[in-house]
Amino acid sequence: MPASRWRGFPRGAGAGAAGAAGGAAAGAAGGYAVGRRRAPRRPDRAAAPPEEPAPAGEDRGGEASAFFGGAEEEGLSREELGRGAWGLLHTVAASYPEEPTRRDRREASRLLNALAWLYPCGECAEHFRGLLRAEPPALGSRTAFAQWLCRTHNRVNTALDKPQFECSAVDLRWSPLACESGTGGRDACARR
Repeated sequence: MPASRWRGFPRGAGAGAAGAAGGAAAGAAGGYAVGRRRAPRRPDRAAAPPEEPAPAGEDRGGEASAFFGGAEEEGLSREELGRGAWGLLHTVAASYPEEPTRRDRREASRLLNALAWLYPCGECAEHFRGLLRAEPPALGSRTAFAQWLCRTHNRVNTALDKPQFECSAVDLRWSPLACESGTGGRDACARR
């Protein structure tokens, strides 16, 4: 994607003499700088050295280990990542407005497209992009979105030889996030 699309430019490159000064060395390092350039890290603010990994068999995970299993050592499995992603998407669909605004539709579409490009499993992301092309998301209402997502999830389940979910029961399985009061006693889930 062109750098201008990100409102950034290759590191060290940019308008005026300031960008030309560090162009070759910083640009060769790759990456993009968005917004203003950062000053070099001061020695008194150097990053702390990384923590030594735990010896084999030693569990330093504590609460994280109970939540993620051994994720802190090995990363999430493809299956764990998939369950979490589908849980997020179904909860978003359950919370989606029955009468969405143009912005609601645009942001839901952006979420799905971002997931299709940024999903950590490349094979899964490619498959999801194909599903989006085959049947574009139905974002006209909460019901339409939830049903589209259920059909899409079932297509993935078919490809993985997993059982199908009965889409007529999607509202019984997935509901909006159960929220408690947030800061200042406000409903943490209220749209802002």
